[in-house]
Amino acid sequence: MGSRNNYLKAEILVLNKKRKIIMKKILLLLLFTPLFFSTTEAQIGAVTPHRFDVLNYELHLDLYDNFLPPYPSLYYATEIITLEVDSTLSALVFDAKKSKLIVDSVAFPAISFVQDADYVTITLNTTYNPDDTLVIPIYYHHKDVVDPSFYAYNSYIYTDCEPEGAHNWFVCYDKPTDKATVEIYVSGPENAEIAANGSLLDTTVSDGIKTFHWKSRDPMSTYLVALVGKTNYIADINYWHPLTHPEDSIPLTYYYANSEDIGTTETTMPLMLDYFSELYGDYPFEKYANASSIEFYSEGMENQSVTIICKNCWSEWLLSHELAHQWFGDLISPKSWADIFMNEGFASYNELLWGTHLTGIDALEDSITEYANYYFDENPGFPISMESWATHTPPFDTLFNDVITYVKAPCVIHMLRNVVGDSTFFATLKAYTTDTFNFMYKNVSIDDFAAYFSENSGITLDYFFDEWLKQPNHPVYANTYYVYPEVDASTVNYTINQTQLDPPFFTMPVELLFNFSDGSDTLITIFNNVNNQNFNFHFSKIATAVTFDPENKIVLKEFSYTSPINTPDIPLNVSIFPNPSDNNFNISFTLDKPETVTFKLLNMQGEMLYNKSHGIINTGHHTIGMQTERLPAGTYLLLITTESSANNYIIVKN
Repeated sequence: MGSRNNYLKAEILVLNKKRKIIMKKILLLLLFTPLFFSTTEAQIGAVTPHRFDVLNYELHLDLYDNFLPPYPSLYYATEIITLEVDSTLSALVFDAKKSKLIVDSVAFPAISFVQDADYVTITLNTTYNPDDTLVIPIYYHHKDVVDPSFYAYNSYIYTDCEPEGAHNWFVCYDKPTDKATVEIYVSGPENAEIAANGSLLDTTVSDGIKTFHWKSRDPMSTYLVALVGKTNYIADINYWHPLTHPEDSIPLTYYYANSEDIGTTETTMPLMLDYFSELYGDYPFEKYANASSIEFYSEGMENQSVTIICKNCWSEWLLSHELAHQWFGDLISPKSWADIFMNEGFASYNELLWGTHLTGIDALEDSITEYANYYFDENPGFPISMESWATHTPPFDTLFNDVITYVKAPCVIHMLRNVVGDSTFFATLKAYTTDTFNFMYKNVSIDDFAAYFSENSGITLDYFFDEWLKQPNHPVYANTYYVYPEVDASTVNYTINQTQLDPPFFTMPVELLFNFSDGSDTLITIFNNVNNQNFNFHFSKIATAVTFDPENKIVLKEFSYTSPINTPDIPLNVSIFPNPSDNNFNISFTLDKPETVTFKLLNMQGEMLYNKSHGIINTGHHTIGMQTERLPAGTYLLLITTESSANNYIIVKN
């Protein structure tokens, strides 16, 4: 979904109710199917557990009148739901918003039904067991009321369902985790074009009525089921050839009014498909369409294989955002609305990547900086994901908050890229989007993704996802450092301190850039995993300054240096040499009393590599060697603890 800044701009006219004869296929179904009607209204109470798996929704919709003045919202429909039973049941509960949609009847194997404000409960003729397959015919009509999920005006119709608007216009289980294929028969005037998900299998015209038959090859979440149409629509079609199967042809269709100028869209879209397919695997669906529609109250919506955008909104940034959603959101959909980051965060970041592809990496850094500044100015103070959203969908303005969902989220993804490095970042993402066993055409949670990313990147990242996605706000650093010059050497004592209150701490790898009197500099990465953490660095030259996060890799942070009041003593008067070293290190220290001294060596992921106590060491100056021949090159954290102190030091092995 594009950023939701555009809202419904005009009231829909008070409409007259009209009814048309249902299509011939629906009539045949009515003739041969016994009907059971219910006029009883009752409160169902709590929704029963979801104990079935919807396999397919088949919709027969007569929208002829909706294209014509006075553009009513009323239509009549037949729906056939095919499902598989997961656990023993004798009733089904579906979502059906009564203020928008009225269930008229349900046929065998139903014996009765009750519709309340939000649900329809269908009592079955017997008890069904796991693995049984049921086919449920439902007859309903959409009321002649204002409904942003189903819109009809000025010769246009469209649907827009995210997050849970699908049950406004057809009966369904309206949660993203139950994916199903969709088959739609939809009729309109002879001069109408109507697009839907999947492939167009057939188009027929009879007595001035044009009927389209669309069918999806792949399952989808209900919020991605879509219709869009218009009389006298222009429908340009060309073809894209997948990178790995250039002999195949994917139809690309562009629906727009003759008053619109779609610019270079038809030449740009294949290039976008090439770019994202290279990053994440071939475009995953059987066709791709873009359709503009009047009064579309968001900027764009990434319905599976058919994106709808607002009229005259053919901009590259919006089209790239919605196209990226075909991988992030459609191919792999959220398990719940607590996982909106998996949709909008990655679509927003890929929108920036497309711009980077065109203009270079500096454009990405500039955009991320702009996003960060906007976040600092407007931060509402809640996290990207809250556990409660998995069971209680939050208000629209919270779920699709511009600052959190569309600005902070891509900044977090950029920081993830900074933490793991470009090659690991893109390789792991491609492994994720091409994983046929775990993710493709399925659902994902943030926790699923975090575990997968950690395992496949080889880097433990639980801390990162937990703090940046499930906690609000950002770190506020107020650091201190001291330089102790020696003869042709220096020791730097650096303390990292975070002062924000909610949450109290962010664990992060941190880069420090050391400048020296000879004009050289050294960049060292440390792992900051506790507050007020002290690091000591010994160099064989004079340090003159230290820059915290010089490349702004922690883009969501506030930072300042705190002026020291008193210069502290150097703990243990430690020197580590040579540092950096090709092999072993010597650790020189002074004790002012006999103490037990323990040495621990950790990598930057916090894994213990060495842990040795030297027992009680007498007062005086000592030098101990540490053998590191078997360690790979990198930066390590050395912890030296005594009975009275604990001190951290950075060593670098070449």
